[in-house]
Amino acid sequence: MMQIRLKHLAIAIAAMGMGSAAIAQNATSQSPEPQPGAAQQAPAAAEVSEADLEKFAEAHKKVEEIREKYVGEAQSADDPEKVAQVQMNMQQEMVEAVQDEDLDVGTYNRIAQMLPYDEQLRQRVESLL
Repeated sequence: MMQIRLKHLAIAIAAMGMGSAAIAQNATSQSPEPQPGAAQQAPAAAEVSEADLEKFAEAHKKVEEIREKYVGEAQSADDPEKVAQVQMNMQQEMVEAVQDEDLDVGTYNRIAQMLPYDEQLRQRVESLL
């Protein structure tokens, strides 16, 4: 069950645009994110520090709570502008939840995007949840 939720989270983050907008706002000294469709290879789980994984797990719990809080509101909205506002509020709260765990959004997204493809990393995260 957790596997499905983690996979869903990675997809939800990509769909929300947390990747591009939030990374652009919170860019530090990291290298730029590869463009969609570019040939890329996921880094090995060993490249993710235990500290970052612990921060990711805590942030993931908060992000999931925020998503659950807003999903009903977005589904019941009858106005496209209201849906957009709900999504913006949800995204902002998610970004803040990640940053509150002393993790930058780029690192959070990188880990989330690796989860569906890296069994070892997924097991490490699940052990922290």
